[in-house]
Amino acid sequence: MAWTAITRPPTPSDTTLQNHSGWSQVYSNPGLGQDGAIVINYLTRRLEGQASAAVYRYNASSSPSGDQAIRADIRLPALSVEESFGLMARVGASGGGYGAFWQPLVNTLSLYRWIGGTSYSFLTSITTTFDQGSVLTQAFLKVIGTGSGCTIVAGDATRGSLVTYYDNASPQTNGKPGIRWNAANGTFGSANPAWLTNLVIENWSSGAGSVVHTDGFNLGGWTAIARPS
Repeated sequence: MAWTAITRPPTPSDTTLQNHSGWSQVYSNPGLGQDGAIVINYLTRRLEGQASAAVYRYNASSSPSGDQAIRADIRLPALSVEESFGLMARVGASGGGYGAFWQPLVNTLSLYRWIGGTSYSFLTSITTTFDQGSVLTQAFLKVIGTGSGCTIVAGDATRGSLVTYYDNASPQTNGKPGIRWNAANGTFGSANPAWLTNLVIENWSSGAGSVVHTDGFNLGGWTAIARPS
């Protein structure tokens, strides 16, 4: 057996999350436009952010709207107390929903309920030690329950559940999983960017997590093939 020639694939390029299948931008800074904020770096296969704030949600038909969880590997450089990447659940059409944000510089994991893209209610936070500049492996946000109240849980695969809050004051009862970006540092194209990849979305409506979507943000290009014998 010998090598066989294959057609050169189209060369991919960086694109915005807005142009990635299933994702919609539901909030952005005034004047930013629908193509700003979160960029897919095709070389690293990671999401990176521009100096701005924006919210995206996963709108595919398989995306859960009730009990749900979202997980991802996140790198948050220790440049400031900015939120950078945060995970969101039950995101509405205007960018509201529940959010979990990790801030390594102050060792804080916080939960918020956003009302639209600009205003929010602080729910709770926990102080825990983060290795500044390292990767949070499968950081997660999960929301369970409807009706009179719901339970919001966040943590990561290494340390498990770190913070929990029961919202019975004004619970967000439905919406889609999403991502929020808010930072002016550690941005796309910088030497030390924040990034997010290996995203997983789960439907918890049956009482157990069922994976409905995974994304490594591979935009194509050359794929490794086995060496012929």
